[in-house]
Formats: sequence, structure tokens, C-alpha cells
Amino acid sequence: MSEDSEFFAKCRKIGLKACVDHLTQCIEHRHKITKNPNEPRDSFEFLQALSDLEIRIKESHYDPPANHPVKRMFEHAKQGLETVCAKLENLHRRKDFRSQWDAIKYRERLERQRTTYQSLISNYPNKIQKLRLEYEVRNGDLLIRCKELRARGEAWSNEGVARNVPWVILPKGSSGAELAKSERSTGFGFEIIEERFSLICDLNPSRIYKGVYEFSGYFAFLFDACPWVVFESNKRGNAIYAVRGDWVSMSKMTKAKLMHMRSDRVRRIVHKGDWLWSLKMLLEGYY
Repeated sequence: MSEDSEFFAKCRKIGLKACVDHLTQCIEHRHKITKNPNEPRDSFEFLQALSDLEIRIKESHYDPPANHPVKRMFEHAKQGLETVCAKLENLHRRKDFRSQWDAIKYRERLERQRTTYQSLISNYPNKIQKLRLEYEVRNGDLLIRCKELRARGEAWSNEGVARNVPWVILPKGSSGAELAKSERSTGFGFEIIEERFSLICDLNPSRIYKGVYEFSGYFAFLFDACPWVVFESNKRGNAIYAVRGDWVSMSKMTKAKLMHMRSDRVRRIVHKGDWLWSLKMLLEGYY
């Protein structure tokens, strides 16, 4: 992804922190962002955008804008000091004092004002340095967040790599009958299994994985432009579990642990009533 893209133009406008927040939303909804051509469309573009953002954060330097309160105070102090110094220089020309005492009091007041303005001006570098240190701390926090995003982006890029996970990828376009046939040896609830698999396959999953070893009996269905991954079992009585995020790691959890996770990352759909409609609504982003 080039720096001339609208994605980076938007990041330049909204600032570094907002850009990190934006990339966080991209990784949270990584399968939906293909709907917007200006967003990273895959893990490669996401990691490239993240690398460019990290460089920008490291190379950025703090310079307070003209409307910053500290800078406005500094400009006000400079103008005030110039005015006070001019009044002090021209004080001997004034003839409108009622007495010498009034002239002395007026001079003392100008001297106090000059001292105040000089103090504000002399403290300006310290205030700017403090702001820059706070800015560097914020940038350090942003780099930590970027490191976390990189780990998630690399996990995203590894999704679907069969040699890294205990799943076997099946040919695209596999039918429910073919999936059920691969599980014919179980013999338990076969008719229901075939119907379930057929209905889910009618939703056009982009990839299908068959679990092996400890995941034997489970199938994972992935859908393009959708953050949810659907787990379906070959045994009667098991509900559908839909997850989003690092689905490979989540597939290693127990069902009880899955259900204790945040509700926006895990859904459980029981095969009762219009369960297929509920699944469709979930995949289409309605709830």
C-alpha cells in the first residue's frame, strides 16, 4: 500500500493515535474491510500499512500548533513585554501624573508586569519540553499497541495455513453430502449431519477445514468478507459455535471457555427452530 493512498491521507488528517485506532478497527473487522477499497484488503496490506505507520510514529516530532494554549500564552507574553518596555522607556515624557507619587506607583506596576512577562517567557522552553516528553510517552504507548497489532496481523496472515494448524483444508465447493460421507464412519445421526452440512454449504463458504486429532468431528467454515468462522460438529446434540478473531487459537479452547469470552466474539446457535436464519443474520452482520 503506497503512502499516496486514501488510507494514509486519512491517517495524516486524523493523527497518529486515531490512525492506530483505525487499524485496530481494521483488524477487528478484517473480513469486512474488502467492501471499502481504501482500506487494507488483506493481511499483507495491513502489515504494510502498520509498518509505515510505525515509521511515522518514530520519526514524528512535537511542535505545538499556533492555537495551543502554551504557545498563545508565550505570544501574549512577548507582546505584553514589548508594550511594557515601550511604556517604561517613554515614562519620562509623560506629563499627566497628578504627583510624583503617582508616577512612582505607575512605574512599579509596569516593573511588576515586566517581571511577570519575563517569567512566562523564560518558562516557555520548560513547558514545551514537558509537552514533548508527554508526546514521546504517548508515541511509546502507540508503538506498544502497534506491536500488539502486528502480532494479530501475523496471526491473520497465518489463518488457513494448514501445515501450521491441526486442520485439513477441503476442496472449495465441497457439498454437504461429501462432508457427511467423510464422516460416514461415525454412523451416529448421519441424516441430520448431511442436512446440516448441506444447509451451511448453501451459504457458499470460501474455505472449509476438517478437524483432525483433538478436533476430529468438527468442521470450520470460513466466509469471504465476513469476520465470523462457523464451527459445526458431526455429532447430534452439539450446537453451532461462531467465533471471530484468531479462530485457530479459539478452536483450541473448551466450549465453556469460549462462552466465557466477550459476547461480541462468540455466538452459540442451537439446532432448534429457525437456526439457519439466525446463522444467516449473524453472517450478514445483523446481530
